[in-house]
Order: sequence, then structure tokens, then C-alpha cells
Amino acid sequence: CEPVYHSHKILKGKYAIKGLPAFYGDEGETLVITLKDKAYDIYFHMYYGVLPEYDLITRAVVIENKTEAQIKLKKSLSLSLDFPTAQLDMIHFHGAHMRERQLERTRISHLASTVASVRGASGHMQNPFVIVCDKNATENYGSAYGIALVYSGNFVISAEVDQHESTRVVAGINPEGFEYTLDPNDTFETPEVALIYSSEGFGKLSNNYHDAIRNNLCRGKFKNARRPVLINNWEATYFDFNADKLVSMAKDAAAIGVELLVMDDGWFGHRDDDHTSLGDWFVNEEKLQGTLSNLVKRVNDEG
Repeated sequence: CEPVYHSHKILKGKYAIKGLPAFYGDEGETLVITLKDKAYDIYFHMYYGVLPEYDLITRAVVIENKTEAQIKLKKSLSLSLDFPTAQLDMIHFHGAHMRERQLERTRISHLASTVASVRGASGHMQNPFVIVCDKNATENYGSAYGIALVYSGNFVISAEVDQHESTRVVAGINPEGFEYTLDPNDTFETPEVALIYSSEGFGKLSNNYHDAIRNNLCRGKFKNARRPVLINNWEATYFDFNADKLVSMAKDAAAIGVELLVMDDGWFGHRDDDHTSLGDWFVNEEKLQGTLSNLVKRVNDEG
């Protein structure tokens, strides 16, 4: 592809993405820059959403096939961002079960620094978020640029210094194993990247992300509500439970003001230990002494 500028427009409000989570806000604005391939009727709509309250700019790409043939997308990233300097660090957060979000800081060099997952999901091993920052940036000082991919599948974020001593960062769906067939008159929408800049170090960056995510990404009735006090059956029962045990626990918990019972691992497949059935999301009605809806009703009847 060789896309070149075609047109642009500015829209009131923040754009949405079909079938994917995205920031929202009537108070924001959207810039759409449309590029067209030189040879074919393939259009690339670059969406930039702006929420000034958080110094937040989001970016997503919509690829539109106006040809009469199918086309195959082999690589379709959400962001390419250039910095006119080679003096930058990258911070990312790796981890594992019970030691999530381990901070690691490296110098961005001519050898590409890449954070990625091909597990089918992001998670505590690799997180789809990096900070690109001055080498002397701290929690309270220095320039820091947050790059957060609003997506939970296979992803890649990569940074590299080029031959002109500039730094390029790219982010989006991981190209490994990716192929999407785009039919005539169909579109493909990439996940959103959320960009925030701070001149006051990582603390200000974190605070802006927290506020933006809480107010303009989260949805639902608990968005700004007090979370219910909960009890989780895991440490009490591990895999050894049935409906009567859970209802008894709910009754005792309700008496001291607990508002929510969380049924943890073991309700599906033949999941009586940690060596079977993970991912077999079929309710074990023998263990639950009936249907899941019946268990829900019994727990709800306890208040």
C-alpha cells in the first residue's frame, strides 16, 4: 500500500469503535484524516479523539475496502509515533501470578525494544502499556508519554531508534498469526491507543490515566458507585463445595453486612482439582445440586 492524503474532517464528540472498548465523551472532539491508496480504492481513516481534560489523545484506524475484490490484511497496527530524539527510555510492566506489574526500564536503542503477547490475550506476563520518557524522568519530574492499547488480545508495542537518530514507537494487534479478509465495501477497525503526556513525571501521567479510565472508559451502574462488600468462597472451600455450602456461607456473610458472594474456581467441567477442565465453561450441575440460576436465586433469597 502507498496511502496519501485524501481529506479530513473535525467532528464534535469522541468517536466510537464497533465491537471494541473505547474512550467516550460528548465534550471531546474527533479529527478524521483520510488517506487513499495510490493504486486501489482502499481508504485509511485515521481517527484522533481528543479529551482535553486529561491531556488525552486517542488513535485508531478504520480501513475501508471500496474495490470490487477481497483484500487480505496481514498487518494493521493502530499507532506509529515518532520522537525527534534518540535519548529516551521505555518502561513496561511484566509479571506473573501474584507478582503482577513488575516495572522494567530500558534505554530505547537501535536494537528494537518490544513488548508483546501471542497467547491470545494480554495479562500479567506482558501488559499492553508502556511509558516513553526522558532518561532522567522520575515519579515527579520530567517528560513522560503514556501509550496504552485498549485491547486484550494478541498485541505488540515496539520502539526503535532509526538511522536519523529519531525514535519510532508502533502499537497494535500483533501481526504474528494475524490475517483478516476484508470484503468489498467492508471496513476493519483497529483497537484504540490512548496517549497521555505529562511534564511532571509518572505521577501526573498515572493520575490522568486513572481519571480518564474511571470517567470516560468504564461503563455500567458501578462506574461511580461504592463497590459492594464481597466474600469469595475460594480460601474457605477451594474446589470442595456444593450449593448448600455456598448458600450457608452467603447466609452467614449477609448477617454481618456482606453484600456479594463470589463463586470462584470449580463450578465448571470436572474441575475438582487444578489439573483438569480449565476453559470448559459448562456448569457442573451435579456439584451445584441444580442449575446455576437456581443457585443464584437461593443466594439472592438470603439478601
